[in-house]
Amino acid sequence: MKSFSFFCKGHEKILGTHKTTIEITTDTDLSLKGNCIIGINASSSLSVLPEIIKNSIKSLNTDIVLLIEVDKFCEKIIGKGHPNLLLSDKRAIIVRKSNFVCPRTLMINANKSASQLSRKMIDEMKNPEMEMKVTIKIYRGETLTSKQT
Repeated sequence: MKSFSFFCKGHEKILGTHKTTIEITTDTDLSLKGNCIIGINASSSLSVLPEIIKNSIKSLNTDIVLLIEVDKFCEKIIGKGHPNLLLSDKRAIIVRKSNFVCPRTLMINANKSASQLSRKMIDEMKNPEMEMKVTIKIYRGETLTSKQT
């Protein structure tokens, strides 16, 4: 298992209501149109992920776990890697329930979208001072068990 962690901040306009995606962005501001965004001012983007992480994500037999920690809340999103993932965007990290791939996509076929995350956690992220820790865990060719995540 390989992992990579980074941090992002809250914003008063965070909604977390999108039904098919979750987004974290390096942008420092947010409009109400960004209803998939759950964190801004991220300390990382897809373009700067370590090559060892990128190479592991670009495989059909890769399971990806995204751990999101805010105060006392923790969410776990599980999705899949794919050879067509570009992992090159400098601003956004997007988790998708679909199998759509673009430079902003971290994982596909995820088990959750923004609308399925804890509403209490989303409410916490409406505070601009709140910090979220995001950890990407990569399981390539390993059996993913609840104890590992």
